[in-house]
Amino acid sequence: GLSYTAPASGLVTVDSSIGTTTSQGPNTLPDTATGTTAISALADVTTSVSVPPTAAAGATVNGTVTYSNNGPSAAANVTYIMALEPGLGAVTFTGLPGGATASYDNATGNVTFTGMPASLGSGASIHIGLSYTAPGSGLVTVDSTIGTSTSQGPNALPDSASGTTAMSPLADVTTSVSVPPTAA
Repeated sequence: GLSYTAPASGLVTVDSSIGTTTSQGPNTLPDTATGTTAISALADVTTSVSVPPTAAAGATVNGTVTYSNNGPSAAANVTYIMALEPGLGAVTFTGLPGGATASYDNATGNVTFTGMPASLGSGASIHIGLSYTAPGSGLVTVDSTIGTSTSQGPNALPDSASGTTAMSPLADVTTSVSVPPTAA
């Protein structure tokens, strides 16, 4: 038997030969053999979302979306998708790769990425920070998806993730008393 760890891509050729000093007569069977295995690229892209479980209304909520490739090959034609609840107003993004931008559509909640890397190397990760002002109540869910045209084989890791923050209503009640300073 023969075993080896396949490289990231390419061809692996195994040659063998046998010889003897004993006469083989007409020698009808070959004394050499060659076998070639074509190695296909294999990636396993994944994403995760990290957001706080709760936030007070009006507070700044910070979260992180991570896009990764656990390989062993580079992932080609990578797509990055993110969406939040609509109506959050301004959402800011940090940690984008050089030249990349992200914009939040307040009407749909969809995030549009431009300039993101089309290829994600084995072991590479992109960590995108996001922040917004917590609405008065309800839930804010961040959805994330990654895809690639490279085969993922058994695809052991999830290609989609979500994280939800529950908003805690915050009230500021007050009272006042007005009385005359003196009375008869």
